[in-house]
Amino acid sequence: MTPSDSWATDQIYSISSLTEHIKNLLSTHIPMLWILGEISNLRQQSSGHLYFTLKDKHSQIACVLFRGNALHLSSPLENGKSIRCYGSLEIYAPRGHYQWIARHILPHGTGQLEAEFRRLKEKCQREGLFDAQRKHPIPLAARHIAILSSPTGAALQDFLQILRRKNWRGEVTLFPCRVQGNDSIRDFLHGLDQAECSSADLIVLARGGGSAEDLWTFNSEVLIHKIANCQKPIISAIGHETDSTLADFVADLRAETPSGAAEIIASSYQNALQQWQCLQQRIDDRLQHWQLQYRHFLQLLKQRLEQASPSRYREKWQYDLQRLSFQLHEKALLLWRQKQSLLSDLQNRSERFNLARNLRNGFLIAQSLRGEIIKTRQAILPGTEFILHLCDGSVRALSTMQLDERTKPH
Repeated sequence: MTPSDSWATDQIYSISSLTEHIKNLLSTHIPMLWILGEISNLRQQSSGHLYFTLKDKHSQIACVLFRGNALHLSSPLENGKSIRCYGSLEIYAPRGHYQWIARHILPHGTGQLEAEFRRLKEKCQREGLFDAQRKHPIPLAARHIAILSSPTGAALQDFLQILRRKNWRGEVTLFPCRVQGNDSIRDFLHGLDQAECSSADLIVLARGGGSAEDLWTFNSEVLIHKIANCQKPIISAIGHETDSTLADFVADLRAETPSGAAEIIASSYQNALQQWQCLQQRIDDRLQHWQLQYRHFLQLLKQRLEQASPSRYREKWQYDLQRLSFQLHEKALLLWRQKQSLLSDLQNRSERFNLARNLRNGFLIAQSLRGEIIKTRQAILPGTEFILHLCDGSVRALSTMQLDERTKPH
């Protein structure tokens, strides 16, 4: 881009606008990076900010390390000390000069450590220690945390403070470890053995920021293999955002800081708690719905049982029995009356056909010897015996009538 593309040569600029243009150019074209130099003119303000000049043989630049970052220095700054400084270039508008805003400072001379770090990192990668498929999932709601850290360090207090502020509920067990020096590796190895045998469902490795030498414990090859072989999930919370150790790569999860690890754990716990509460509410609603359904179902069963109870059937049977008894009585009475009428009719008819009365009136009854009633004279052959029934007895008679006399009409 040519000057004419961004500046109007026929326009008059204020100092503020010119400074703002320069500031924008610096922030656009110079990213955050590392610079190397020697400290001079070091001074500390009452606010805790550190001001110094960083120079080499040919040039120098004004630098400021604000109080928040100064608290995490692994060793105090001194005039004449060579350092590497990570930060960004900015314009200080009130004075019109640029300065370096330092974010992180390391002592110079760590080139050998960086070479060793790269060698170990490549070796661990070849061994598959950083592969995602071998890592354990982090519990959604960890209830017992084992933290390996210094009991007197700020990292532990920051970690616990975040957990309390986020209303995390659970148990934290501290396994004290020295976090730098020759004995720190042995402490962490022993602490991991204890934590793995405990009831903790999550392990956290925590340490504040420091120089590459201070953090070298967490690049130990034996410690890296111990972390990789641990059967419980591990969060690495070593140093600050710009710090990087092999423990960060091999751990199941890397947190930028110990406070960041607490944020992850507490946020996951709260999310799991909300999900559990929603699930519990759904279960309660479902149970209440089922309870109403079954209450209605039981009410129907109760009504059916009442309808099918023996007492109800007994009442029905008694009613039916009384009704049938009444109907039987009515039918029997009707039948008796019918029989009485029939009997009376038969008596009348019998009276009309009473033989004794007819005989007393002068009638005779002729009967063959075989007991058959003789109704016509043609039925009596000449010489045939028959019986005549009179009102006072019976007599035998012999037919003497001739055939022509029998057939002769009267």
